[in-house]
Amino acid sequence: MRKVVVNTTPLIALSHVGQLDLLKRLYNEIIIPEAVYEELSVKTESVCKKEVDRSLDWIRVEKISNQMAKDV
Repeated sequence: MRKVVVNTTPLIALSHVGQLDLLKRLYNEIIIPEAVYEELSVKTESVCKKEVDRSLDWIRVEKISNQMAKDV
């Protein structure tokens, strides 16, 4: 299965229109880098943070260990 890595922009946009689960329907599972999760966690009461936390059964938070992948 294809790995899909998502940054903050689609997470925030889809959360604010109540459609975060669209990513689940399209990809079944997505990966967000730890840095993205930390960025979302700055505002603990944000809609996006709450939606992502409720979706951690299909959103996987991972540390990026490949430095070259970070630069792409």
